[in-house]
Amino acid sequence: IEKKKSAGIDFLLIENSTKIYDKLEKRGMKPLSVFDMIGRSLGPDLHITSLDVRPVVVATSLDPASETSQDPNAPEPIKQYEVVVRLILPAELAPEKGVEIIANLEKRLQANLPGHQVNIIKQVADMSYTGNFVGEATSAVNKDKEKQDYEAQIMIRGAML
Repeated sequence: IEKKKSAGIDFLLIENSTKIYDKLEKRGMKPLSVFDMIGRSLGPDLHITSLDVRPVVVATSLDPASETSQDPNAPEPIKQYEVVVRLILPAELAPEKGVEIIANLEKRLQANLPGHQVNIIKQVADMSYTGNFVGEATSAVNKDKEKQDYEAQIMIRGAML
């Protein structure tokens, strides 16, 4: 283990990444080309906080006769997946600038992933409060309070490339 650490390579990261990739492959998910396009769209200044990949469940008919009439030689339907990308922008950034950054990212993703639906599902300016309220409410403004970072989420839906 010490030799691995001294080599300067994070073998645990590589091992865990390989396990995740293998799990996705077993499910028929081949997301690397989509991830590549997401990375190219981000550019050097934006960083993903988290990424969630899940298959899109296609509704099947409840009519048992329709299942038996399906052609067994018909090609398998294209599997669709949903990728939710979560980004955090610093609190020092003006909300208007954050909205502009996320809108531009959405445009780049749409250009780099033709045939995919790209939607902002949580915009930076969605100022919902998720903390706890403690104490009493006053009309005084406290400018020393710590600002919270802004979160944005973009959903990409389509077939893996």
